[in-house]
Amino acid sequence: MPKKNDFKLDVVSVRLVKDAPIYSEHTFNNPADIAAVMGDCMCQFDREVVCVVNLRSDLKPMGGVTRRIMFPLEAAYENIKKRTNLHCSEILKLDKYFEEAGINYAFLKGAVLNTMYYEFGERLSNDTDLLVDEKDLKKVDEILKRHGYIQGRVENNKVIPATQKEILFAKMNTYEVYPYVKWIGDECFPFHEIDINFKLENGARIEDVKDMLKHTMRIENSEYGIRTLDVDSFLIFLCIHHYREATMLLKILEGEDLTLYKYLDIHVFIKQTSIDWAKLISKAKLYDKEIEVYHTLWYTEHIYPGTIPNSVFSMFELKDYDFVDEYNVKDNSHERIKWKLDFYHRLFNVERRKEALEAAKDESEKLKKMITDLRD
Repeated sequence: MPKKNDFKLDVVSVRLVKDAPIYSEHTFNNPADIAAVMGDCMCQFDREVVCVVNLRSDLKPMGGVTRRIMFPLEAAYENIKKRTNLHCSEILKLDKYFEEAGINYAFLKGAVLNTMYYEFGERLSNDTDLLVDEKDLKKVDEILKRHGYIQGRVENNKVIPATQKEILFAKMNTYEVYPYVKWIGDECFPFHEIDINFKLENGARIEDVKDMLKHTMRIENSEYGIRTLDVDSFLIFLCIHHYREATMLLKILEGEDLTLYKYLDIHVFIKQTSIDWAKLISKAKLYDKEIEVYHTLWYTEHIYPGTIPNSVFSMFELKDYDFVDEYNVKDNSHERIKWKLDFYHRLFNVERRKEALEAAKDESEKLKKMITDLRD
């Protein structure tokens, strides 16, 4: 007869009778109430996936994830995987062309992240970003046109050539040239768009790009190899880009200022890379981009806790830190407006667009007129 065990662990089931709602100030009494609240929120999501799983009281799924949910997710994954393969093949061709021509360049953002830091199918890119020395822009233009690219935009699945006025305006007034587009024709990857940066942002010094491009490196895995910036410069560039979009009035109005995948990119890159934080902050100071770097790192840490060591934030030497809760009235402007909503309340709240709408009224009419004038 087995020996009796006198030790036992009581299991207690607790059910909450009443508590404050998690997402809404209103109680949910039926499915229609939930749909009304969540519908407005979910229609604004970009590249995030929502999955509903029914759980038993012991928190185990009731029958698991159904095929009705899994099928569209698997189809989306396979589509993105195929698209990334096709995209990567175009990137590798460009890398070969530029290396052979002795171009001073570096691939940026998704072109590097998709091929080196994510598995194919995990992340989607719509274009290819490059940093190029201004003196090499003419050679890059010749190479791209020789291989089927034109400066233009895609409208209704057709490539529309840019006007000479549009091309000149982009070069003279922004940090990048007018995009290059090539028709590929595959249903998963119908066209390839290339964005070429020759400055870090509007008004930035050309010398900063020249300095960054002194420190490029080739990174390789078992299948691919491309040229990109060194670790510090790559992360600084990502931070500059994310800060611009997180604080740009137009992006806020489009609901694209706090898109989660952008901060996931920062998290994934940092977790898979060895960062010399003192060196990175010193380089950010050299480029006068401490605010941009601090802002992006702060947001990333608050969305993905544990990404950045706490000691890193105390290494910055800034006059004030109010900018983490402010946005810019217009691009490349020092005029900022303080958010009424704090960070956590505006992260998933599409109503933040209404808060920014008042500041946009004057600027929107100017923008519309500028676009019309350029295309006449």
